[in-house]
Amino acid sequence: MDSGQNAKEVYQTIMNDIHDAENNLAEGYDLYVFLSDYPNIEITTIGRRGDHLLFFEGCVGQSQKTHFLIHYSKVSLLIVEKKIEPAPAYKPKRKIGFVVKV
Repeated sequence: MDSGQNAKEVYQTIMNDIHDAENNLAEGYDLYVFLSDYPNIEITTIGRRGDHLLFFEGCVGQSQKTHFLIHYSKVSLLIVEKKIEPAPAYKPKRKIGFVVKV
């Protein structure tokens, strides 16, 4: 990273890279963004605070939300393409009971 950069420029670079990746995404794939230091947290929001801090919001799994403030010079991201898994076909509930002659 250029030492003359600030949080605004780093934010713009990150967003441009994400938009480029989204525009070049193959059919049937989705894009996921993670902080390299926290690869189990999927980033859902990126922004900046002043000239030195970037903020990241994300989720651990599907429920626990988290929020990070990081100095712009310490940011390292993973941008991952992942094949979209089709939703499982609906299976009716299996009936449980006893079969008896009455």
